[in-house]
Amino acid sequence: EGAGGDAHGGPTFEDLAIDPELDDVERVARYATGAVELQRLVHVMMLGETARLAGFEDASRKLFPLVPAIARDQEAFVRQHLAAQLAQLCEFCHGLATNEAYRVMIDVLLAAFRQLVADQEQEVREAASVALIQVADFVREDDLMEHVLSIVLELAHDDKAESRRITAAGLLNGLAPRFGPVLCQQFCIPEVTSLCDDPNFKVRRAVAYSMDKLLRVVDNCCDRLLPAFMRLSSDMNWAVRKACADSLALIAESVDVSVRIDQLVPLFDSLALDSCKWVRGALSQRLGRFIASLPPEKVPEALVQRFVDMTKINRDDACWINKGTDKTPTPKRRASGVPSTLRATAEALNQPQPMDFASNILFCCAFSFPAVVQASPARWDDLLLPAFQVLVQCENRNVRRTISCSLHELARLIGPQAAERSLLPCLRRFLFEEVDEVRFGALASLASFLEALDPEMREANIGLLTGLCDASFAPPRPPMTPANSIFSSPLAASPPIPHGGLRAGILGGSNTAAVLSLRAGLPVQSPSASPVLAPPAQTWRCREALARQLKDFVLLFTLDRTVSTIIPLARRLLRDDVHSVRTACKAMVGPCLRRLREEAGPSALSVFESHILDLAAANNYLERQQFVEICLQLANDAMWASELSPGMQDRLIDLARDSVPNVRLVVAKSLACMQAPGCANPCPDRAMQALEWLRSDCDRDVAMAAGSSEADWLRSKRPDQNCN
Repeated sequence: EGAGGDAHGGPTFEDLAIDPELDDVERVARYATGAVELQRLVHVMMLGETARLAGFEDASRKLFPLVPAIARDQEAFVRQHLAAQLAQLCEFCHGLATNEAYRVMIDVLLAAFRQLVADQEQEVREAASVALIQVADFVREDDLMEHVLSIVLELAHDDKAESRRITAAGLLNGLAPRFGPVLCQQFCIPEVTSLCDDPNFKVRRAVAYSMDKLLRVVDNCCDRLLPAFMRLSSDMNWAVRKACADSLALIAESVDVSVRIDQLVPLFDSLALDSCKWVRGALSQRLGRFIASLPPEKVPEALVQRFVDMTKINRDDACWINKGTDKTPTPKRRASGVPSTLRATAEALNQPQPMDFASNILFCCAFSFPAVVQASPARWDDLLLPAFQVLVQCENRNVRRTISCSLHELARLIGPQAAERSLLPCLRRFLFEEVDEVRFGALASLASFLEALDPEMREANIGLLTGLCDASFAPPRPPMTPANSIFSSPLAASPPIPHGGLRAGILGGSNTAAVLSLRAGLPVQSPSASPVLAPPAQTWRCREALARQLKDFVLLFTLDRTVSTIIPLARRLLRDDVHSVRTACKAMVGPCLRRLREEAGPSALSVFESHILDLAAANNYLERQQFVEICLQLANDAMWASELSPGMQDRLIDLARDSVPNVRLVVAKSLACMQAPGCANPCPDRAMQALEWLRSDCDRDVAMAAGSSEADWLRSKRPDQNCN
């Protein structure tokens, strides 16, 4: 395109050079339609921001006229990114709220959408469709039909290119909330029902995915759309039926409860007997959401039984997904559904395991398990508990991780007695998992899980907290028994862990020896034969997770347990070597001070406050910084500002003369923040004097943080002042 080239036909240095004297508007105007593809892409991606900074006048003269030419660019990725920029340009014009800007949006920008949504490349059409749905909110009601709906109708009536009819199906559904009931009744629903009978199965499949928003917008359209959806569910092509199975839960959420019970539940039963395994598999992945859309009192037991049977996917004779007329051969796999070589590699490298058909079914079952329990809590013991045990024992870490992240929700749904009996052994085992994702899934919600237990059982398991903290400081040890022996292990049958006791060894990690063996082509030993150890650097994450929940633990346990266990644990974590742990722990100071002030005697309050004040006198400057940050957090939070005692304020002001500049820097920032109008605890006069002192500090950063200007600091700084 007029560009020079080197001996191999590529661009020369002169082609790639950008004139540094051009401003952003001139750069975009010159290079967005230039000869080099990369330059065009970069400057097209600058269109929206450049127009906003330049203003409407410059943008209308130099940037908006570029849009038609860029929409015809020969490179698909340039046209694809133009679609996203068009949304930003339309938002910019809409924000100006002038008729001139609105006309530019209608005449120039929307005209480009008409070309992009009909593009030959799928990526361009998808990007343009998403942007058009966003831009439709900026179009006035009177112009929707002429400038937006007409674009969609042109695509729907294109008999030559099925790709455009597919795009039209998605747009008719995506734009339905903006079009409103009237336009949807007159134009959208007739077009959708017509596309249901399209001769191309890809168009019919797209329509099956594109009905839920229309059903939400138009109240009385079920008589027209649901029969069409029913016809698609019995289509001769399995891909169309699979699309119906995929979208069945969304359809259920868009219609009345009576329609779900009377029409969609029988439709589910029909699709569950489909001859194609892919249809049944897609249906099973949406079964949990479909059950959750039904009222709890009207959930058929047959649906819950089908959900439970999903956990038997690895047994050909026990799962309804495996029962069909198709006999597609599948490779032999282990119980987890993952080939042994891939599984061993994933375990050795501590990476997520590959997901095959069976593992994906189990993952979807684990993901939607809390929703099914919420819809059918009475069926926990007889139906759902066996399925839960299968998911907990699954070898695939993605399944176990999903279950571990939802243990606290399950405990809340099934009640304290069932949680103690069924979930507490799993929680203990998950906290000792060798896989990081599984372990931290349970650890991150430990406070919520304990809150769902009875107070007595909660008190009996307070030793989990100190045990986890002790284990994170201890050297790494071999992992516990594999997950598939949870329900048969001695730990599962043991009484609640007493206060103060849980042996170290919580964290596992990557097996370096296994990795080296794989690289050398040697066989990898099983985890039982070769312990998986965690590097010590990873153990601080366990303490951080505990520290984040200390503010909840303070209120969960009795006052005696809080004083004897939670406060000593907080003292350790407030002085932790890792900054993230200390930062997470300081949020518990306010709630703890408040509870001690209201429920305990003055002695207990003074003891805990003395521990906080000890940080201000510590030899380690990091602990003195921690004290300053605690004071700032208390002052900035209106709920806990009253807990910032005069003694703590005095210690904070004394640290303004600390010998370490980093401590004075934090003090200067804190005192400056505490002067802000929104601060709940304004500084007293002495703090103002300390701040004035810090403005003339010998350290430039400290003075700047206190509010001094460069010139004032240079004038006030004494040459003989010693920063140390």
